[in-house]
Amino acid sequence: MKIPAYSGRSALALLLAGSASAQFSGLAPTDDGSQLYFVTSVRLASELSQNLPATPAIYRIQAGAIERMTVPPPVSTGSPQQSQGNPQVSGDGSVFSYTEYRLCIGGSSCITYPTTSDSVLSVGGKPYGTPLPGEAQISRNGRFVFNALQFPRSSFPLEANTLDLHDLQAGTTFHAPVRPASGRQAVTSDGRVLGFDQQTGVLTLWSPQGARSLATSEQPATAIINDSGTWVVYETASTAAGVHLRALKLSTGQDVLLARSGTGFSASIGNDGNLVAYVAVPGIAQVAQVFTIHPDGTGNEQLTNFPQAVDAAVIAGLGGSVFTVTDSRVVQIDAQSGVVRELIGPTPVCVPGFTVLIPGSILPIRGSALTDSTAVAPVPLPSELDGVQVLADGAPLPLLSISPDEIWFQVPFELAPRASIAVALVHSSVFEGCPATEVAVAPRAPYFFDYGALIAAHQDFSALVTSSSPAQPGEVIHAYAVGLGAVTPAMATGMPTPLDRLYPLADPFECHVGYGQTGPPLEVDFAGLAPGMIGIYQVDIQMPEAAPDGGWLLVNCGTPGSATERGGGGLAVAGAP
Repeated sequence: MKIPAYSGRSALALLLAGSASAQFSGLAPTDDGSQLYFVTSVRLASELSQNLPATPAIYRIQAGAIERMTVPPPVSTGSPQQSQGNPQVSGDGSVFSYTEYRLCIGGSSCITYPTTSDSVLSVGGKPYGTPLPGEAQISRNGRFVFNALQFPRSSFPLEANTLDLHDLQAGTTFHAPVRPASGRQAVTSDGRVLGFDQQTGVLTLWSPQGARSLATSEQPATAIINDSGTWVVYETASTAAGVHLRALKLSTGQDVLLARSGTGFSASIGNDGNLVAYVAVPGIAQVAQVFTIHPDGTGNEQLTNFPQAVDAAVIAGLGGSVFTVTDSRVVQIDAQSGVVRELIGPTPVCVPGFTVLIPGSILPIRGSALTDSTAVAPVPLPSELDGVQVLADGAPLPLLSISPDEIWFQVPFELAPRASIAVALVHSSVFEGCPATEVAVAPRAPYFFDYGALIAAHQDFSALVTSSSPAQPGEVIHAYAVGLGAVTPAMATGMPTPLDRLYPLADPFECHVGYGQTGPPLEVDFAGLAPGMIGIYQVDIQMPEAAPDGGWLLVNCGTPGSATERGGGGLAVAGAP
């Protein structure tokens, strides 16, 4: 057999994909920044023994300690699905609320049974009354609570909405004609609500004593108001020109352009209206950062310069601190000096891309915030790459590549089969989104790489087999897999397979057409380690002379006589000439 000169890195590039997302959201601080409420689906490492569901719940940081404030809702596969979010807290921390959601997940039933929610309120650490319909907001002094339950206008009349302002001190409730202009900072400590008139859509400042329509230079999409009611900060709807952040001074009608962006700003404002914090991208090829500015347009400053994008930011009521989520960590930033204090370290969330370890193979861990860097390891493969380590029963595994959403490691050829081994990603967060995974070590468990079809090269390695470039009758294609097991002669862990000799499988291997071992056999010219690659196997399979119906051939390969040590996939095959 001719030893192929196929690019291992090119083939591996087809296998690397993933996505990332923030682990923490819904930041809600007290005025002095001594308490911070937030939402996460990740549990504390100290909670793992409780086997809590990985659903959104509310936590609080206070004096360096983190505690869970709510019971995570159960996991549901049907509709409605339960969730929690929207933590709200008064300036002194005495009044707290969060929202329990019942989410319709699609279908015509959502017309009759749409997503609904209720907000649970507590005062002084004790439950207060019955849950309020919809999402609640709390004024900074804790006296007023505004709750809003809104339904799609296309299916429900306006009268179906619940829009209520509650005066907790007086014990009175008022029905409001406005929907909140934002999810937070829409209620002042004197009981005014910033919202959009339900009938006209005009931005309006409403109170039980009367309403005032606000004239703005551009149409607001969302808006917030500072607690003393002197400034309104609003974002415009997204257009070809982007999104604008503007500030309206209520006493004079002065309307100031603060910033431009291609996306929203996640703006917040201090109680006295002196300082606005917002998130924006500072320039081309840069990531989102936190800025602060006075609402009159002066003093615009970039507060952060993190290597990773800022996902969320909110200013504490007194304006002294800005709380930020970046790289799946939570930090507190001094609004004047810019000094950063880390409250929660980088918190990875893992999904193992394997159910068993097979000596010699490369395997992935996927997720988000796995690391803050991207790197491909030199050879021989190191046991640590840019500070990243993956352990198997405490022993470091060789690393092939790392990125924020995917890590590839090699299982040592020397690792003996066993019933159980613990695989874990090393990290320092108090939250455990990557608990150790207990799996077996097996001599063989074939998995063929695919993207809807087997990743396979044509006989001459000129291109991949695809529907537009199908395998030809009688052609020998080269498919790629992991989990095929031991080779002979033995191969060193952490090194690419040499190009000048072959490393065939040590144990018998076969391929058939169709499922299992009952279909017609396929000739296997070679099965072993792929030359030039690390931990990837190559299986050279000759296509049948008679093309299958539909131009699609299902290939199944594995250990002769075994129903479990098998894997495969489909290939596009051209018709016979």
